[in-house]
This record gives sequence, structure tokens and C-alpha cells, in this order.
Amino acid sequence: MTRFLFPVTVVVLAVFAVACGGSGGPETDNGEGASAGTDAPAGLSLILFRDTTRNTVVAHSISDGRRWELSFGLEEFLVAMDCSRDGQRAAYLKSMQGTTSVTLSGAADSPIAVPGKAAGSAWSPDGNRIAVTTLDAATSRNQLLLLDLGSGAQTTSASGRGPIGAPRWSPDGARIAFDAGDGRSNQVFVYTLGDAAATKLAERPQSAFGPDWYPDSAALLFSAPNAAGTSSQIFTIGADGANERQLTSGDVSKGLPRWSPDGSLVAYAGTTVVPTVSRLPALRHNLAVWTMNPDGSAERQLTDLQQDAWLLGWCVSGPWLSEGWKKVD
Repeated sequence: MTRFLFPVTVVVLAVFAVACGGSGGPETDNGEGASAGTDAPAGLSLILFRDTTRNTVVAHSISDGRRWELSFGLEEFLVAMDCSRDGQRAAYLKSMQGTTSVTLSGAADSPIAVPGKAAGSAWSPDGNRIAVTTLDAATSRNQLLLLDLGSGAQTTSASGRGPIGAPRWSPDGARIAFDAGDGRSNQVFVYTLGDAAATKLAERPQSAFGPDWYPDSAALLFSAPNAAGTSSQIFTIGADGANERQLTSGDVSKGLPRWSPDGSLVAYAGTTVVPTVSRLPALRHNLAVWTMNPDGSAERQLTDLQQDAWLLGWCVSGPWLSEGWKKVD
């Protein structure tokens, strides 16, 4: 399941970036919406979020406001969605009736079964593998699972002691970052391909959540409590664990930073913070999607807080958008 952070003073602030899985593929529409995605120009940057109330995923074009939607069955829950870097294919990580699987667009094959309860997934830059983070209920083992799309092989690596978060593949393809519990707090871990296990990026006094790589693979973004512990903000840190600094501030509690495909924007999920004098529930509203410049400036709210929009990330438009997606007028 996904988390994003809720720091604690008198109030607990939490931000979740959902993960749960499912089998089966997205519903197909045999009527007029079947090829609705074909009017999207190739290479369009789309921000993805789930409308939890309607069990629908929305692909939103930042440049012109156009939207496409994909609905799922009542028993399906979408944990994560990601696309190949060229925008040709999409991968849906879903859970249904206690099973978890990855379904690929444009594939006649059955969904790929994934053991355990999944937290998130990410497509490798070269398009050959998909990383999935899972909790194996039988062994209570948090693990990083690599699916080889060519051979079908699945390899795992143990990581952390506590709950594990969504994976993010470095643009150079050499490493995978995610957050996981270390027994005391939640920290950023980095797995280098070929190693036996992931290692902790840095020893932080407070928990860190939802890392994502900079486009040059030289640093990462993540969310963590601010110094006062009153909200969750976006931080940056070098890939070597040095030069950490806070990028954002304000009364919006932020998490799950995700880079746009062209590196010009960062999207994040957020919610308004309850005043610290209050003992009411931690969230005043539900989650919304925001964007900002890479330096943390020009924050812009994209969805209404009442919609409860769960950020999934970004994709580049392509053939996958013609498979069951409908354009919203």
C-alpha cells in the first residue's frame, strides 16, 4: 500500500501514494470509445492520477488540459501504472480478489502474476524489465522483484525490515530507488543492479518517502517532515547521500514527487494541513495533484482536494492510449 508522509506534532500528517494490485486487464470498450486515444499526438506528456471515487484513471495533458479516462471493474484496484520510455506500451499493476499481477498493453499474454502484496512498479529505461516492490505475506519479506519481459524470469532482492514503497528506476538504468523501513524509521534505499541487496542512501534522523531520480541520475527527490514536524515537504539529495536540502515549504503537506518525461516539471500529491492546535483528524480534505518547477517554485494545484486524486506519475502518449481509454470533452 502506499504511503506518503504525515509528520507528527500534536497532529499526524500523512500522505499516501496508493499501491494495491490486481489481475486482469483494463476494461475494453467495443463502442465508440474503443479508439478514443488515437487523437493524442505521439510524445505528449501526460500526468496520471486515480479518481478513487469512480475507480478511474485519468491521463491529463499539462500543455493543453485535454484528458483521457480508463475505468476498471468493481473488484479491480489499480496499484500503479507506468509506461515504457518511448510511450509505446503501458503496464498496469493491479490487485483483485487477493491476487496481484502486471498487465501489459498490446499483449495477448495473460497477466503476469506477482507474489505478495505489491507497493508499486516501474518500467526500466531500456524497456526490457519491470521492477515491482512487494511484501510476501508467507515470509513477511519485503522485496524488490524484477520481471524480465523477454524471458519471463523473476528475480528478487530483500530490502529493509518494514513496509516498502514504490520503486523508481534511475534514467541511466543502473539503479532502483525506493523507501523502506529499517526497523526504526523509513529511509531511502538504492539497489544497484547485480548487487545482493539494496543499501540505505543516507542515515536521516526523520523518515523519508517516495524517492524519484533526477533526469541525470545524479540526485533524487523525496518527501520528509519539515524541521518543525508540521508538514511533509519535498527535499533533494545527491545520489551519494550528500548535499541534502529542502525545496518546498508552506501549509500543503507534500509527497510522492515525480519528474515529468522531459524534466521540466515535478508533480506531487498533497493535502492541506490541519492546524497544530487541532485534535481533529489529520486531513482536512483528501489528496490533490500539484506541479512545480524543479527548484520548488511555481507550485500549481491541478485537481480539487475533494476529488481525492491519487498521483500515479507520468506517461508519454502512444498506442496504449487507444486501448480502452476515452477522451473527456
